[in-house]
Amino acid sequence: MASDLGKIGGAIGAATAINTSYQISKGIDPVPSLVTAGIFFGLLAGGSSLFGSGGQRVGKYFAYLILLAVVLGRGYPLLENVGKLVGGLSVTPKTTNPTPTK
Repeated sequence: MASDLGKIGGAIGAATAINTSYQISKGIDPVPSLVTAGIFFGLLAGGSSLFGSGGQRVGKYFAYLILLAVVLGRGYPLLENVGKLVGGLSVTPKTTNPTPTK
């Protein structure tokens, strides 16, 4: 069973990955966001550890809430593009009839 700190790290890491891919697709520099996510993880994990296992549970739920917000806010365009890619790969190419020659 994974620890609560590992779950916090996984949720914050997934949210950071989604946010970073969104920023790269829009041409925004992702480095400040990556640094902020690292600092935020340190504060969330460290702060929740001060209150024992109950605090870690609260920190875990807060990290999951952040992940949900990022998926809804930034993940939808990513999921839409993945759907277009998969849809484009599964479409059979249309053949056009050549114009008849005389």
